[in-house]
Formats: sequence, C-alpha cells, structure tokens
Amino acid sequence: MIWRCAALLLSLASLSACSIGTRLTYQNLDTLVRVEVGSYVDLDPTQDALLERDFDQLWRWHRRDELPAYALALRRTADLAEQGVLDRPAIDAIAQTIRAAVERIAERALPGLASLLASLDEAQVGELLESQQNELDEELESFEDETAAESLQRLTDEFEERIENWIGKLTPAQRVYLTRRMAEADARGEFADARLKAEADIDQRAFAALLATRKQAGFAARVQALAFPQDAVSETERSHRRERGRTFFTALAATFTARQRSHFVKRLRNYADDASALAAKAVVTPLSTP
Repeated sequence: MIWRCAALLLSLASLSACSIGTRLTYQNLDTLVRVEVGSYVDLDPTQDALLERDFDQLWRWHRRDELPAYALALRRTADLAEQGVLDRPAIDAIAQTIRAAVERIAERALPGLASLLASLDEAQVGELLESQQNELDEELESFEDETAAESLQRLTDEFEERIENWIGKLTPAQRVYLTRRMAEADARGEFADARLKAEADIDQRAFAALLATRKQAGFAARVQALAFPQDAVSETERSHRRERGRTFFTALAATFTARQRSHFVKRLRNYADDASALAAKAVVTPLSTP
C-alpha cells in the first residue's frame, strides 16, 4: 500500500510518460498519496496527520537529496547511449543505481509505514485486507477468459509498448527477439495464472499475519522483512530475474538503430531536466504552509 506510494517518488522522477506530466504529477504527489491510501482504508484525523507528516518529510528529502542524483545518473546514461557504449558493465551500473535509489526510498519510507499500520484498529485492518483482496480478485477476473496464448500476447504487447516509449518503434528483428524472450519466460512459468494467484495469496496471508502483530515489539523490523525478504530462496530468484533482465537489455541495446538511440538519449535528457527543475522548487504542503 504505502510503499507503493513511496515508489511513486522514484518512478515519477525519471520514468513517467511525458515531461510535462512528470512535473505536474510530482508537484501533486501529496494528493496522489492520500487518494492511494484512501482507496484501501479510511484514516481518522490523527492517522491522516501522521501520514501527511511522514510523507512531507519523505518528499522534502527526496527532492533535496535524490532528484539531483537522478538528474546526474540520467545524463550519464544519455552520454553512454549517445556514444554507443551501453554494454553489460554499463547496464549493470545503471541497474545498481536504480536498485540503490529504491532501497534508499524504502529505508526512509518504511518506518512511517510501520507507524501508520501499527495505529490501525481492527475495523481498519479488516477494511484494508478486504480492499486488497478485492483489487486482486478484480485483476485476476479481468483476464480469466484469456487463453494461455492470448495472455502471453497481451503481456508481450504491454512490454513492447513500454520499451517503445523509451526507444521508439522496434525493428522486426527486435520484435522477434522480444517475442522469443517472453515465450521463454512463459515456459518457465513466470506468467502462469495459477502461479501468480498462488503467490498473491501467499503475500496476502503474510500481510494479514504481519498486521496481527502490529501492537507487538519489533513490528517495524517485520515490515522491513516482509517488504524486502532476505531468505536464500527469495534472493536467488531475485538474482536470476536481475540477470535475465540485464542480459535482455544489453542485447537489445546492441541492436539500437541511430533513430532509436537518438530517441532514447532525448528521453533520458528530458527526464534529467525534469529532475533538475523539480529539485529547484520548494515542496509546499498544508503542514508546511504558514
């Protein structure tokens, strides 16, 4: 729930669909967070003030410390792309930069999340869990009539659209490569409805069990552990996914046409300009208004 709101800070700073939209959305993040949280649970005035205080602190830190770093990283990536040197070491460095940024946001956001969750009463916990279950059910139902082939095609089309947002239209050869890699992922069972539902059910039960301990000592540490599991199985799976993702993008970058490279460089520099412009403006929220 709220960690998704914190993740908006990273995604909207550098990965949104258009330059103007990025700035407008970032400037209204406080409203978006309230809407996001309100879609899951109704907070009382004290809890609402707690959320506003914690998010205000997170937002100010992010604008002051993170956005300038994003701008620098985006411009460095643009320079590498322009020079045609998006090789595996470069891709690894970019991925590590993104991962470190996510971890810094989590480190800042999760204590506030834990405090807010700990303040929920039994009725609010029930509302939150029911809202999440309803959201999951609706998502699964929207695709329940798809055949396996249709599901794979939809996911492939969605991934292609995200890639083309960054580099422009794929070439026929790139489209064949994407289709093959998606088919390989499907064969590993990564897109299987039964597996996704089972994983979602496990996550939902784990979250319910976590909330049941919200009044007990060590709750904040348990929130951190649920958000970023450190067990060997989870870490191995994450490592394999990272490896496959980096291999895919390294191979794709090696096939960029001149037009795609230009499109990618322009997009990166536009987002870098967004980050710099947003970093230069003060955050104004009701709590910070005189």
